Amino acid sequence: MRRFNVWTCFLLLLAACFIASAFIPDFWIMVNYNLIFFSAFFSFGILNKRPLIVFLGLAFLSPYVHDLLNLDFAQWNLFSGIFLIGLALEFLLGNNQKKGLTKDYKVNKNDQEGPHISVKTYMGEDRYRIYSQEVETVDINLTFGELWLDLSQARFASDQVPIHLVAKFGEVHIRLPKGCVMDTTGISHPLSSVKVNRFESNLDQVETRLHLNGSLLCTELTVEY
Repeated sequence: MRRFNVWTCFLLLLAACFIASAFIPDFWIMVNYNLIFFSAFFSFGILNKRPLIVFLGLAFLSPYVHDLLNLDFAQWNLFSGIFLIGLALEFLLGNNQKKGLTKDYKVNKNDQEGPHISVKTYMGEDRYRIYSQEVETVDINLTFGELWLDLSQARFASDQVPIHLVAKFGEVHIRLPKGCVMDTTGISHPLSSVKVNRFESNLDQVETRLHLNGSLLCTELTVEY
Protein backbone atom coordinates (compact mmCIF):
# COMPACT_ATOMS: atom_id res chain seq x y z
CA MET A 1 0.00 0.00 0.00
CA ARG A 2 1.31 3.43 -0.87
CA ARG A 3 1.45 5.82 2.04
CA PHE A 4 -1.14 8.58 1.93
CA ASN A 5 0.73 11.80 2.69
CA VAL A 6 -2.07 13.49 4.55
CA TRP A 7 0.00 16.46 5.67
CA THR A 8 0.95 17.43 2.12
CA CYS A 9 -2.66 17.22 0.99
CA PHE A 10 -3.84 19.12 4.06
CA LEU A 11 -1.39 21.97 3.48
CA LEU A 12 -2.31 22.22 -0.20
CA LEU A 13 -6.00 22.26 0.71
CA LEU A 14 -5.40 24.92 3.34
CA ALA A 15 -3.42 27.03 0.85
CA ALA A 16 -6.25 26.74 -1.67
CA CYS A 17 -8.73 27.91 0.98
CA PHE A 18 -6.70 31.03 1.79
CA ILE A 19 -6.25 31.86 -1.88
CA ALA A 20 -9.98 31.44 -2.52
CA SER A 21 -10.85 33.58 0.50
CA ALA A 22 -8.90 36.46 -1.05
CA PHE A 23 -11.44 36.62 -3.90
CA ILE A 24 -14.61 35.39 -2.15
CA PRO A 25 -15.52 37.53 0.91
CA ASP A 26 -17.94 34.96 2.39
CA PHE A 27 -15.67 32.00 1.72
CA TRP A 28 -15.07 31.11 5.40
CA ILE A 29 -18.82 30.97 5.98
CA MET A 30 -19.08 28.15 3.44
CA VAL A 31 -15.79 26.45 4.33
CA ASN A 32 -14.84 25.82 7.95
CA TYR A 33 -12.85 23.27 9.92
CA ASN A 34 -15.69 20.71 9.83
CA LEU A 35 -15.54 20.60 6.04
CA ILE A 36 -11.75 20.29 6.14
CA PHE A 37 -12.02 17.39 8.63
CA PHE A 38 -14.59 15.76 6.37
CA SER A 39 -12.31 16.03 3.33
CA ALA A 40 -9.23 14.74 5.17
CA PHE A 41 -10.84 11.77 6.94
CA PHE A 42 -13.06 10.79 4.03
CA SER A 43 -10.16 10.81 1.55
CA PHE A 44 -7.89 8.88 3.90
CA GLY A 45 -10.60 6.29 4.57
CA ILE A 46 -11.32 5.77 0.87
CA LEU A 47 -7.64 5.43 -0.05
CA ASN A 48 -7.00 2.92 2.76
CA LYS A 49 -10.38 1.13 2.51
CA ARG A 50 -11.27 1.87 6.13
CA PRO A 51 -15.04 2.27 6.68
CA LEU A 52 -14.51 3.65 10.20
CA ILE A 53 -12.46 6.58 8.87
CA VAL A 54 -14.86 7.12 5.96
CA PHE A 55 -17.84 7.42 8.29
CA LEU A 56 -15.86 9.57 10.72
CA GLY A 57 -15.42 12.00 7.85
CA LEU A 58 -19.10 11.80 6.98
CA ALA A 59 -19.96 12.49 10.61
CA PHE A 60 -18.28 15.90 10.36
CA LEU A 61 -20.89 16.86 7.76
CA SER A 62 -23.45 16.94 10.57
CA PRO A 63 -22.12 20.06 12.37
CA TYR A 64 -21.14 21.56 9.00
CA VAL A 65 -24.66 21.35 7.55
CA HIS A 66 -26.15 22.40 10.90
CA ASP A 67 -24.12 25.63 10.98
CA LEU A 68 -24.21 26.39 7.26
CA LEU A 69 -27.96 26.04 6.75
CA ASN A 70 -28.93 26.91 10.34
CA LEU A 71 -31.07 23.78 10.59
CA ASP A 72 -32.67 22.67 13.84
CA PHE A 73 -31.54 19.12 14.63
CA ALA A 74 -29.37 17.40 17.24
CA GLN A 75 -26.10 17.61 15.35
CA TRP A 76 -23.99 15.59 17.78
CA ASN A 77 -26.57 12.80 18.00
CA LEU A 78 -26.37 12.53 14.22
CA PHE A 79 -22.57 12.70 14.43
CA SER A 80 -22.50 9.82 16.93
CA GLY A 81 -24.93 7.72 14.91
CA ILE A 82 -22.89 8.04 11.71
CA PHE A 83 -19.66 7.26 13.58
CA LEU A 84 -21.16 4.14 15.21
CA ILE A 85 -22.29 2.86 11.80
CA GLY A 86 -18.67 3.15 10.63
CA LEU A 87 -17.44 1.39 13.77
CA ALA A 88 -19.89 -1.49 13.23
CA LEU A 89 -18.82 -1.85 9.58
CA GLU A 90 -15.15 -1.76 10.63
CA PHE A 91 -15.62 -4.70 13.00
CA LEU A 92 -17.84 -6.56 10.53
CA LEU A 93 -15.47 -6.26 7.58
CA GLY A 94 -12.43 -6.78 9.77
CA ASN A 95 -13.79 -10.07 11.12
CA ASN A 96 -14.57 -11.30 7.61
CA GLN A 97 -10.99 -10.73 6.45
CA LYS A 98 -8.63 -13.39 7.76
CA LYS A 99 -5.23 -11.81 8.20
CA GLY A 100 -2.07 -13.31 9.54
CA LEU A 101 1.64 -12.69 9.80
CA THR A 102 3.14 -15.08 7.31
CA LYS A 103 6.73 -16.14 7.76
CA ASP A 104 8.02 -14.02 4.90
CA TYR A 105 5.63 -11.11 4.74
CA LYS A 106 7.08 -8.07 3.03
CA VAL A 107 8.93 -5.70 5.35
CA ASN A 108 9.06 -2.02 4.44
CA LYS A 109 10.96 -0.78 7.49
CA ASN A 110 14.60 -1.25 8.43
CA ASP A 111 15.26 -3.88 11.07
CA GLN A 112 16.23 -2.55 14.48
CA GLU A 113 19.03 -3.76 16.71
CA GLY A 114 19.71 -3.09 20.36
CA PRO A 115 17.76 -3.61 23.58
CA HIS A 116 15.11 -0.91 23.11
CA ILE A 117 12.77 -1.37 20.16
CA SER A 118 10.50 1.49 19.10
CA VAL A 119 8.11 1.26 16.14
CA LYS A 120 5.40 3.67 15.04
CA THR A 121 2.90 4.22 12.26
CA TYR A 122 1.00 7.39 11.51
CA MET A 123 -1.69 7.37 8.82
CA GLY A 124 -0.27 4.50 6.79
CA GLU A 125 0.81 0.87 6.86
CA ASP A 126 4.21 -0.23 8.16
CA ARG A 127 5.71 -3.70 8.56
CA TYR A 128 8.65 -4.38 10.85
CA ARG A 129 10.78 -7.46 11.48
CA ILE A 130 13.12 -7.39 14.48
CA TYR A 131 16.32 -9.46 14.67
CA SER A 132 17.77 -8.04 17.89
CA GLN A 133 19.05 -10.73 20.27
CA GLU A 134 18.88 -8.54 23.40
CA VAL A 135 15.42 -6.99 23.52
CA GLU A 136 14.59 -5.40 26.88
CA THR A 137 11.63 -3.15 26.00
CA VAL A 138 9.28 -2.69 23.06
CA ASP A 139 7.38 0.54 22.38
CA ILE A 140 4.58 0.56 19.78
CA ASN A 141 2.64 3.63 18.63
CA LEU A 142 -0.11 3.69 16.01
CA THR A 143 -2.48 6.45 14.90
CA PHE A 144 -4.81 5.85 11.96
CA GLY A 145 -3.28 2.94 10.08
CA GLU A 146 -1.98 -0.60 10.28
CA LEU A 147 1.19 -1.84 11.95
CA TRP A 148 2.73 -5.31 11.61
CA LEU A 149 5.50 -6.29 14.03
CA ASP A 150 7.33 -9.60 13.61
CA LEU A 151 9.34 -10.55 16.70
CA SER A 152 9.68 -14.22 15.75
CA GLN A 153 13.41 -13.84 15.04
CA ALA A 154 14.13 -11.75 18.14
CA ARG A 155 15.48 -12.87 21.50
CA PHE A 156 14.75 -11.26 24.85
CA ALA A 157 17.23 -10.18 27.52
CA SER A 158 15.14 -11.46 30.45
CA ASP A 159 12.17 -13.67 31.21
CA GLN A 160 9.92 -10.64 31.94
CA VAL A 161 9.70 -8.03 29.18
CA PRO A 162 7.34 -5.01 29.06
CA ILE A 163 5.64 -4.01 25.82
CA HIS A 164 4.05 -0.57 25.75
CA LEU A 165 1.36 -0.12 23.12
CA VAL A 166 -0.65 3.00 22.35
CA ALA A 167 -2.94 2.69 19.32
CA LYS A 168 -5.85 4.73 17.99
CA PHE A 169 -8.04 3.90 15.01
CA GLY A 170 -6.28 1.04 13.26
CA GLU A 171 -4.94 -2.49 13.44
CA VAL A 172 -1.88 -3.93 15.17
CA HIS A 173 -0.52 -7.38 14.33
CA ILE A 174 2.24 -8.88 16.48
CA ARG A 175 4.03 -12.17 15.90
CA LEU A 176 5.99 -13.69 18.80
CA PRO A 177 8.74 -16.33 18.84
CA LYS A 178 8.27 -19.77 20.28
CA GLY A 179 8.68 -20.00 24.01
CA CYS A 180 6.89 -16.70 24.68
CA VAL A 181 3.49 -15.86 26.06
CA MET A 182 1.85 -12.45 26.22
CA ASP A 183 -0.15 -11.11 29.15
CA THR A 184 -2.76 -8.64 27.81
CA THR A 185 -4.53 -7.93 31.10
CA GLY A 186 -2.62 -4.68 31.62
CA ILE A 187 -3.97 -2.86 28.58
CA SER A 188 -7.20 -0.86 28.38
CA HIS A 189 -9.13 -1.28 25.13
CA PRO A 190 -12.39 0.70 24.85
CA LEU A 191 -14.19 0.11 21.55
CA SER A 192 -11.41 -2.29 20.58
CA SER A 193 -10.75 -6.01 20.25
CA VAL A 194 -7.83 -8.11 21.45
CA LYS A 195 -7.26 -11.54 19.92
CA VAL A 196 -4.45 -13.85 21.00
CA ASN A 197 -3.90 -17.03 18.99
CA ARG A 198 -2.19 -19.33 21.48
CA PHE A 199 -0.04 -21.99 19.86
CA GLU A 200 1.92 -22.92 22.98
CA SER A 201 0.85 -26.38 24.14
CA ASN A 202 3.14 -26.68 27.18
CA LEU A 203 3.31 -23.62 29.45
CA ASP A 204 6.16 -25.21 31.43
CA GLN A 205 8.40 -24.59 28.43
CA VAL A 206 7.70 -20.86 28.38
CA GLU A 207 10.97 -18.91 28.50
CA THR A 208 9.69 -15.33 28.33
CA ARG A 209 6.54 -13.59 29.47
CA LEU A 210 5.68 -10.36 27.70
CA HIS A 211 3.56 -7.92 29.69
CA LEU A 212 1.45 -5.67 27.48
CA ASN A 213 0.44 -2.28 28.84
CA GLY A 214 -0.93 0.94 27.39
CA SER A 215 -4.23 1.65 25.68
CA LEU A 216 -6.23 0.90 22.55
CA LEU A 217 -8.97 3.06 21.08
CA CYS A 218 -11.01 1.76 18.14
CA THR A 219 -8.20 -0.65 17.36
CA GLU A 220 -7.98 -4.35 16.53
CA LEU A 221 -5.01 -6.14 18.10
CA THR A 222 -3.98 -9.60 16.92
CA VAL A 223 -1.16 -11.61 18.52
CA GLU A 224 0.23 -14.77 16.91
CA TYR A 225 2.99 -17.25 17.72
